[in-house]
Amino acid sequence: MPPKSPTSTPARRRFADGVVNDCDADGDTAAALAQCSVMTPDDACVTIDGFNAPIAHSVNVAGDINGDGHADLYVITAAPDSEGVMWPNTAHFLLGPFTRGETVTLADAVWRVSVPSADQRLYVSPAADLLDDDGRDELFFMVHDNNYCLDGDCSVYFLGLNDRPPGSLDTRAAQARLSFTAQGNLTATGSVPVDYDGDGVHDVLLGQATHADAWNYDRFFLFSGPQEGQALTTADAKLVFTPPQSHSGLGTKAGP
Repeated sequence: MPPKSPTSTPARRRFADGVVNDCDADGDTAAALAQCSVMTPDDACVTIDGFNAPIAHSVNVAGDINGDGHADLYVITAAPDSEGVMWPNTAHFLLGPFTRGETVTLADAVWRVSVPSADQRLYVSPAADLLDDDGRDELFFMVHDNNYCLDGDCSVYFLGLNDRPPGSLDTRAAQARLSFTAQGNLTATGSVPVDYDGDGVHDVLLGQATHADAWNYDRFFLFSGPQEGQALTTADAKLVFTPPQSHSGLGTKAGP
């Protein structure tokens, strides 16, 4: 299999517009997960093989990281924390397009992004071309000091990979950051950025849970941007929405 370049001419496509979900470049832009998931081995668009570490999250679509108009994939693997518990800590990024029936391994990943500490957990959501409008999608990485940020901070790091040399880096290399300070039980989830208010800038919607059921969100924050170099907190949200009843169990969908 020929090596895939981390750079290419921007194709001016946006993951949020749903136009880069053609993982095998056959012209079918059906839903990426439906197209790329394995129903049976014979139905596989792509087989990812040879894992050397347990998978903590499913394979997902990263957006169009290098701007060539084709969907790229990521796989998250786990490693033990200081107490020996396995938690997701590294995301491996595989560049498309993929040939139908192709087998790739984690050794084919162009970039690997990890958390700085073994006691942090890594979650990834596809983003959009938020930071620099160069036609290439950035990712956002949710980093928890523990599972639900119970006694520390959790942060969202916005990171474009295309200008980074192939290899390994950690979330501190991000161009922008948004921090949530824990208040009781806290978690955060993000949705694929879209332009909610029509000002031409992608917005980011994040949900917060401040009660025992950390999977249900009772507060939502809408942020414009962010722009490169920004370090935001929830105080920078341009809109805060709280459901009328406490602990009402509202949720958002993280990712596409």
